[in-house]
Amino acid sequence: MQSIFNYNTLNATLERKTRTLYIELQSNDTNAMSMEMLFELESLLAWSSDKVDIHSILFRSEKGFFSSGHNPKVLKEQTQTQIEKMTEKLQKLVQALLHLPQTVVFDLGLGASNIGAELSVGADIRIAHTNCEVNFNHSKLGLVPSSCGMSAFSIIIGQANARNFLLSGKKIPFNHLINSGFVFEAYDEKTRESVTNELLESIHEQAPVQRIQTKFGIFENIRESFEYSMKIEKQISKAALMSEDWKNSKFVTETNEDSFMTSKSMGYTVKLSLVQDEPTPVN
Repeated sequence: MQSIFNYNTLNATLERKTRTLYIELQSNDTNAMSMEMLFELESLLAWSSDKVDIHSILFRSEKGFFSSGHNPKVLKEQTQTQIEKMTEKLQKLVQALLHLPQTVVFDLGLGASNIGAELSVGADIRIAHTNCEVNFNHSKLGLVPSSCGMSAFSIIIGQANARNFLLSGKKIPFNHLINSGFVFEAYDEKTRESVTNELLESIHEQAPVQRIQTKFGIFENIRESFEYSMKIEKQISKAALMSEDWKNSKFVTETNEDSFMTSKSMGYTVKLSLVQDEPTPVN
């Protein structure tokens, strides 16, 4: 298979047998996500949106770990505006994945963290290595899971699982991932290709029109809940960014302690931001 686009952070190839678009992340050692990667993904998904002759899209990485999400060294230098732009772009990408006519499969490999894990929320099907661990560790970075990590995620796996996964901040072991339904199928080093190929072939064997209709029908059943929860998620995201805590996490400052804003101070900061955002009355 040959690359069909010249991207810096992605390798996109087409497989004729199953009519699959392979999207391989290859930005750096940990596949940390950047605005460049999100822009390239946006371009590729826009191209895919009317290619109904492509039956499936497979996201994967050959580095074992799918994506570490944020790059801590880059994150600590980000402004609030830059974080907001990246969040909005990722929100749009997850929603685009949910609306694509193709069946979207994510191979999480050995795992993913924060926004790398959030991107996979847009998948129709997720597969992973039996040693996979997913970590929605946004809060440890001074952020919130605001790119469908609270909205679509809780709809997909249910409120109880979402609370456990998001509020514990712990790495989610594979047995929890598969028992919650977040991951559909498992593989090991020897069976990765066979499990992947069998799944893609099964998707390819489905009648295209009925497959697309089924995907749209499933989403339509949750659309109202999803759109409402996305509005709430965006409001929470904006309020949480007022603290600028992403600059004070020990994971980005490389110190032994966090210096997060206290919750008491946060209440005042959010109220102040809401007042400042109110339109000035016109006499």
